[in-house]
Amino acid sequence: AVVSTQSTGILTDVPVDAPVMTDEIFGPVLPVMEFEDIKEVIKFIRKREKPLVCYVFSNNAKLINEVKTKVSSGTLDVNDCLMHMVVPTLPFGGTGHSGIGKYHGKATFEQFSHLKSVLHKPIG
Repeated sequence: AVVSTQSTGILTDVPVDAPVMTDEIFGPVLPVMEFEDIKEVIKFIRKREKPLVCYVFSNNAKLINEVKTKVSSGTLDVNDCLMHMVVPTLPFGGTGHSGIGKYHGKATFEQFSHLKSVLHKPIG
């Protein structure tokens, strides 16, 4: 079933092997899946490539911490889906398949700068 408005596509009952579930999504599309508990969600995510962003909507601190510690992603966004992109001091970027490096503010400068480490120990 697809519920859609002009600006957002919410997809339900999407097969796990569908392109929208296996490729990175860049656009107003949201596949929604139902799970019984957070352990199922974490297992589902960890079987796939690391996401660019992991979104969690909850007030349950234990659940949020479990996702934070057990899911590897470029960014973890809790109870929001946009602010991580507009806070210039919050580095944004992926890990693994979703990209390498962090951007925004100082992180952008550091990403594109070559910082050379030099150790010079005198002889004698």
